[in-house]
Amino acid sequence: MVGCSDEPAAKIAVAAPGDRVAWVGTSDALEVVLERVTPLYQEQLSGKNEDALLREAFAIDSEEQLFRLHLFGDSQAVSSSGSVRFGGVELHSFADAPADLNAQERLLWRAVLQGLPLQENEERVRRSLIMRGRNVKDQAFQEGRPQWLSGQRSLTLRREVWSEYARRVFFDAAVAPRSESPDLKFSDPEASLTDE
Repeated sequence: MVGCSDEPAAKIAVAAPGDRVAWVGTSDALEVVLERVTPLYQEQLSGKNEDALLREAFAIDSEEQLFRLHLFGDSQAVSSSGSVRFGGVELHSFADAPADLNAQERLLWRAVLQGLPLQENEERVRRSLIMRGRNVKDQAFQEGRPQWLSGQRSLTLRREVWSEYARRVFFDAAVAPRSESPDLKFSDPEASLTDE
């Protein structure tokens, strides 16, 4: 998969088998990662499709596309899920659980769809939740730069192609105390993120 870009062909990020495509934004207080619920290669190789499992478990409309949003920051920074806009489309988080769900189903709804924050250390929290939207086309992501918006805050997300290892390095650095991780850089050139 090749992203559209004005950059020379050699600089365009290409996803090899086993790589994941994500859209990433960083600021001093927050890191945001948006990715498909089930990466295409994972579905092709293993037949596992978390997207289908979520739709079945929570009766999600088949016309809606699902994405996972990861937020890394302090408790206040990750408290709002915000929304993602691109190409005239907007992704939203799930509202409160329907009233007819039992206690266990409500807990799953809150934990999986709305994303209960995970306290990684005293400073940094990780929150992963599901975003949904209609008429989401791959081309819209390829041609534009999605924006994450929450109140007065916004982050422009850049397309990244990374291996599972590079993804894990980024996630680990994003929840490390700021004194231990002043920036998100990689020492392994094969694991580094590639800009569009």
